[in-house]
Amino acid sequence: MFRFFFFLLALMSASIKAQDLNFTSQYYTWPNQNKSFDVIPDSLKDDAVILADDIDLNFPEKYIKRRQSVKILNEQGLNYFSSINLPQNFDITQINNSQYKQGRFSNRTIPFIYDYKILYFALRIIRDKAIIEIPLKVTTAKVYWVKNDGERIYDYEYRFSFDNLAVNDIIEYTYKAEIKGSYDSDQFYVNDYYPKLKTNLTIKVKAPGDIKSTTIILNNNIDSALYKRTDVPDKNFTYQNHVYKFKNLKAIKYSQNSLAGKTLPHVTANIYALNRYFFNQTMNSTKYLYATKYMWFVIPDSMLFKEKVYDKYGASLRKFVSGFPDNANDTSKVLFYNQIIDTLNLYKFLPSEQLHYGKEAQYSLTSSERLLKRQLAEEFIGDTYSDILFEKNIFYYRANIQDRRLGMHSTAHRAHEYYETEFIALPVKNSFKFYVPRFNGLKYFPDELPFYYEGNLCALFPKNTKAALNKSESQNLKFIRTPISTYNENIRTENAMFKVNTDSSIIHAFIKENISGQFSTILRPFYNNDHIDSTIKNQYYKKCVEKPNSNNKSVKQTAQSKTFPFKTSYSCSENIDISKDHIDLSNWFSFLFSKESFSDKITQDYYLDFTFTDTYNFLFEFNKPTTIVNMADFITTITNEFFEINTNIIRQDDSKYLLTVNTKAKQYLLPEAKVNYLKDYTEQLGKINSFKLKLSN
Repeated sequence: MFRFFFFLLALMSASIKAQDLNFTSQYYTWPNQNKSFDVIPDSLKDDAVILADDIDLNFPEKYIKRRQSVKILNEQGLNYFSSINLPQNFDITQINNSQYKQGRFSNRTIPFIYDYKILYFALRIIRDKAIIEIPLKVTTAKVYWVKNDGERIYDYEYRFSFDNLAVNDIIEYTYKAEIKGSYDSDQFYVNDYYPKLKTNLTIKVKAPGDIKSTTIILNNNIDSALYKRTDVPDKNFTYQNHVYKFKNLKAIKYSQNSLAGKTLPHVTANIYALNRYFFNQTMNSTKYLYATKYMWFVIPDSMLFKEKVYDKYGASLRKFVSGFPDNANDTSKVLFYNQIIDTLNLYKFLPSEQLHYGKEAQYSLTSSERLLKRQLAEEFIGDTYSDILFEKNIFYYRANIQDRRLGMHSTAHRAHEYYETEFIALPVKNSFKFYVPRFNGLKYFPDELPFYYEGNLCALFPKNTKAALNKSESQNLKFIRTPISTYNENIRTENAMFKVNTDSSIIHAFIKENISGQFSTILRPFYNNDHIDSTIKNQYYKKCVEKPNSNNKSVKQTAQSKTFPFKTSYSCSENIDISKDHIDLSNWFSFLFSKESFSDKITQDYYLDFTFTDTYNFLFEFNKPTTIVNMADFITTITNEFFEINTNIIRQDDSKYLLTVNTKAKQYLLPEAKVNYLKDYTEQLGKINSFKLKLSN
């Protein structure tokens, strides 16, 4: 049912075989002694440059081969390429991806592959046109994974080290590995963390003869001039050979904010299309539909074919649903379902791990029985939401969407199946109400979407079609774009009264924090000490009472709106220790950007998570007449098409000063040619966030 795109490991075995080092005894003979490579253009010079990269992915023969040559240009490049780890990750959306960099799995760098066996591996250095072959130096480490049911399994990471590597060396490595099943997400990107001069990618698949024209390898953002497909018939099958040749590829260092699935060239090895094809052949006599273009099964669970079962599960479900009023005027059932969501948001969330590792009795209760105990089990969350709608004969759509940081739907084909997730879309007149289940325990209001689902294409599948108001609502598949919030809706306003006692060097702070839009979606659970969205940057999670040298902190929610833009208010207080002659404003502000976040040069278009307005109004009230001697230093203005910053200090009387900071990020897309605006913006934020008010009594 509802799937968690970063735990789509349904095909994992319960255990994985032990490490296999037999390949270390295999001697490899290099096919040529090439010492010459293309000249590196100045525009692509970096800490290191990948001179040549040849990748051969052969699904019929179940192997992957790679040969890569890298020029080391400085110490940073030397450190980066001091070792090579296998299995390698070809999905650039997982690089610097916070979804894979958290908790006990934060050190995991390799992709999951169902079965992976290294057949050979070789290393060498080209130094001053001399070839130096290197004996294998390999270490292994256990890497853990989690299945859908919460069970932990493990794999092995193989690390190959270079000895005596030096700046200006060219390193080469090559390997061949046996693979079975899919290759992690089956997304193969050609860009890398460093620029590449030449890249050759070859993918081979085997298709049954009667679907020989089916495109199993899908191209995304790839110019047809860079690609050639050759089909070779062989009895009842056709071998499809897909060959790609790229030159001068840019480095990609901010994959989460490049929207790789939308902008970067990559291919999807959709090998499961074959499995779906064979399965479809067995379904010809049924009412199930098959959208060949998108490789989706469209299974309308019309009540003509789905019957209500009056068992223990159904009885518990009906008892739960009967507790909610059925307003006759609520034809779209929005009021009813809003109440359901509000209620489920109050229930105790039971993660899959808790059910798997808890007492045996944990699995003895059905998901509907848990509802009567005010519990919501993660493993059955999709069925729970769907069954409630079915019980009430409510027509709705299953909205299939992708996290835009990882992939984007294509109207040409099903592009990134691995990164799909689903929630509910309830049709209301000419629009929709969206309901996101409590993924990872997060509590969303009706029609509330986190920023990575905003402004994105979603595919709609009709459900409970007998209840549809008209035939057009029962069509098999259609795409819509979800709404997107603006900087006039994503607002954080921090209004603070700082009572400054210069004798005791203490500030008594009273703060009113108002958040709306994405600020409310992200920060509301953080302020309420609830489940937070751990897939986003840590910079988001800072409360207004986290100023340095503070104590006696208090936070109380004072107002809340459950309709867009979901405004929420908090009344907060804290005491802050200060110096006698100045007030240090370092880290008093909760800016979403910092100069330290952009130590590497941005080499592609940059996409903000969302546009926003971030405002701070600080009223300083001193216990006696006080002069701020450096007021003029704090007055700044930046205004351009992308960002705004306005700061000021106004003296209201001898002991009162109003400090204001207003920042805006006004556009979602920052083109590569204009990334200097982001640099200027973050540098100015850094100055603001380290300012000191110098005092004179």
